Amino acid sequence: MLLIITAIPLAKAGGIFDRFTQRDGLISNQVFAILQDGKGRLWVAGDKGVAQLNGFSFSNFNLTSQLGEDLIVGLTLDHQQRVWAYSSTGKFFFYDGKTFQPFKLNNLISEKVGYTLVNNVCINQQGEILITTILGAPVLKISASKNQISEINVKTKGNRYFILNKGGNDFISGNLREKTKENVVFISDSTNLSIPLSGGSRVSKSHFLKLNNGNYLYAKDFELILFDEKGLIQRMFLEKTIEAIAEDADHNLWVGLNSGGVIKLQNGELKKRGSTSYLTSKSITDLYFDHAGNLWIGTAN
Repeated sequence: MLLIITAIPLAKAGGIFDRFTQRDGLISNQVFAILQDGKGRLWVAGDKGVAQLNGFSFSNFNLTSQLGEDLIVGLTLDHQQRVWAYSSTGKFFFYDGKTFQPFKLNNLISEKVGYTLVNNVCINQQGEILITTILGAPVLKISASKNQISEINVKTKGNRYFILNKGGNDFISGNLREKTKENVVFISDSTNLSIPLSGGSRVSKSHFLKLNNGNYLYAKDFELILFDEKGLIQRMFLEKTIEAIAEDADHNLWVGLNSGGVIKLQNGELKKRGSTSYLTSKSITDLYFDHAGNLWIGTAN
């Protein structure tokens, strides 16, 4: 299901949420990712494929026959502003202006990703696709121009989790299963910063966000970490697994939880005092602010 909190201040809004489901033409009630492209079109990934919102109706692109038992779990833009959809096992599809076309290296990518499942995807300025996985396979780099897949050697100095800056605002987070220290290391051209984690090593996705003030937000399991290139600023533990993070124009942080709804943290501070909860029984899959400041919320059901 897809919900939206309007950009109008809540005190003035007639209702907090608008809701979109299959009854409204959405491709599926199981939503995994939301994205707006450079033309202002909103895209929604569900278990059966991708939907494009046109006003209050949807154009659906069913990819079930090409996915088999797999699911579309993510959406991203390349630097040409093309929309890409990808599955949990590394099947990629790009929008050619009319429909979604399968990427020519899908079979090779899926062989590499396999059962480890996609954690995060980044398409850098060179058009290379970077992939990390939940279970810690090597970082994959896919070059369409060279028709090849290679592995990136991430030097984490024994830390299990990492955030890799590949230039500008190109970041990707993941983990390496052979590492032993339960730390996350932030790797960029200017720093190699390690921050201890306290939440253990449960199998779950990691999430990363560069904030508008230049600080960074990282989430893994129940743990939320605010830091800059000098070190840790704040740490917060939540009662449910973190599934999505986002920031609004007023620097408030929004956190989506598994079976715990959405929490709004005021003024970018990791403090429960003054926070607001919404949809407390829902399993949140994605949070996305569109160009008008509306918050779109994807749910698992």
